[in-house]
Amino acid sequence: MSFLRLSAVALSVLFVTAVPASAHFTMEQVLHYPYSDNLASAEHGDRIAWVRNVAGVRNVWVAGGPDFKARQVTRYTEDDGQEITQLTFSPDGMHLLYVRGGDHDANWPADGNLQPDPSSSPDEPKVTIWSASLDGDKSEKVAEGDAPAISAQDQIAFIKDDQVWTAPHDGEGKPERLFFDRGKVRDLRWSPDGTKLAFVSNRGDHSFIVIYTPSQKKYVYATPDFTQDDAAAWSPDSSRVAFVRTPGQKIFENVPACSTTSGASDQMVGGGA
Repeated sequence: MSFLRLSAVALSVLFVTAVPASAHFTMEQVLHYPYSDNLASAEHGDRIAWVRNVAGVRNVWVAGGPDFKARQVTRYTEDDGQEITQLTFSPDGMHLLYVRGGDHDANWPADGNLQPDPSSSPDEPKVTIWSASLDGDKSEKVAEGDAPAISAQDQIAFIKDDQVWTAPHDGEGKPERLFFDRGKVRDLRWSPDGTKLAFVSNRGDHSFIVIYTPSQKKYVYATPDFTQDDAAAWSPDSSRVAFVRTPGQKIFENVPACSTTSGASDQMVGGGA
C-alpha cells in the first residue's frame, strides 16, 4: 500500500474516532448560529463597525483603538427580518449612520417597491436611515432613505426616490431634497474636503458622472457622452475626479456635425441628456 493511501486511511480513522456517531446539528442550532457582516471603518479615525446577527436579531457593534474592545450600540431585540446595512462613518469617525430595512441583495425591486415584511407587521416597512450613538445611547431616526454619505463638513447626503436629499444627524430637522436631477441617482461620493458631491446620474441607456457644489447650488457634467460612466473617485486634493467609462447600450447611426465657424453642433440624432 502506498504512503499516500496509508495516510488517507489513518486520517479517516482519526476523523471517525474524533466525531461521535451521535453528534449532529439541529435546524434550530443552524438558524441560531451567530455571524457578523457589513464591516466598515472610519477614513481617518481609529474606529470600525459591523452588524452582528444572533438568532435573526441584528445589531450594530463598534470598536475603537487602541484596544478595539467591542461594544454594542443598538438595542434591537426581535427577529423581524429587517436587515441592517450601509454602515457609514463620518471621515473623522465621530458619527455613524446605518440603514434599516430593504432588500439590498435583490436582483430587482419588488412589485410596488414594497419592502420585505416577513413578520406581517400592520405597519408598512420602510427603508430608513439611523444615527447610532457611539456612547450606547438610543439611536435616532434621520429620515426615510438609503445609501447615506457624510462629508468632511459633516453634511449628510442620501438617496430617496432616486434623488439626493439631506437631513441633520439628530433627526430633528426636516429632510429636504438637495437638488433636482433628471436621471436616477446612485453612488454618492463626497470630495475629501467636503465641498463637492460626485454621483452617477443614470439615464437608462447611458449615464453621467455629475459634480454638485452645495455652496454654489449648481452642478456640472464630467465630459458627458452616450456612454455608461460609473465609479467616481476623487483625487486627494479634491480637484479632480476619475471614473470608469464603458460603451452605452444604444448604437447611434448618426454623429453630431459641428459648425467649422462656431463649433456648435447642428445635428444630433438619438437620445440626449
